[in-house]
Amino acid sequence: MGQIPPWALVHTISIEPYLGTGGTGPRYGPAVEHRCLAEDVHKLLRQPDDREATVSVAVFLAPGTDVAVGSRATLNGRTTTVAAVMDRDGGGLPTPDHIEIGLE
Repeated sequence: MGQIPPWALVHTISIEPYLGTGGTGPRYGPAVEHRCLAEDVHKLLRQPDDREATVSVAVFLAPGTDVAVGSRATLNGRTTTVAAVMDRDGGGLPTPDHIEIGLE
């Protein structure tokens, strides 16, 4: 099937990449807008530092979209943090390849 079809990406998300922590807290790069498909979900995920995060929105993006855990995301006027990033590659199976991110 290849990648997630562009016609399915009916939402827009703005992502400010996480650059690390500075003297005043987290630092972010300039915002980049991406077409996406957003879905309300409620699940508990373990973050890389073993903290648990409740994910309230799953966002599906085109394959190759560069997103890091800790980035700031704005979707439908709500700003939150990226809690998880998963590369969904079907390895040639007839499934839509995409990047999935979980928002807190």
